[in-house]
Amino acid sequence: MPQETRSLRRTAAFQLADRPGRPAGVRLAQEIGLAEPLDFVRTAGVWRLDVELPDVARMEYLFEIRDGHGARTTIPDPANPRRALAVWTPVALAPEQSAPLLQASRLSAAS
Repeated sequence: MPQETRSLRRTAAFQLADRPGRPAGVRLAQEIGLAEPLDFVRTAGVWRLDVELPDVARMEYLFEIRDGHGARTTIPDPANPRRALAVWTPVALAPEQSAPLLQASRLSAAS
């Protein structure tokens, strides 16, 4: 789940624990126009990406996992229980925004 840093600039830190099979790469998939690069860096068993956030109330995102053969798959952020209702993607909210419509506990019941 992204951690928001409070300062004049709004930033978020995304993390993903290393997974079985050791991904060759992890990238943030989003559609709000974040500045490149969006590739995570692996350090001490954790993939991490810090990004500057634009002035938006929320953003939907996925993690794109690349294996050693170049195959890519997207997954929701396993550390973020917030999900968008229509597409089941994690949602990062600005601090002043209310919780999303659907929580993870309701997601598991729907699966």
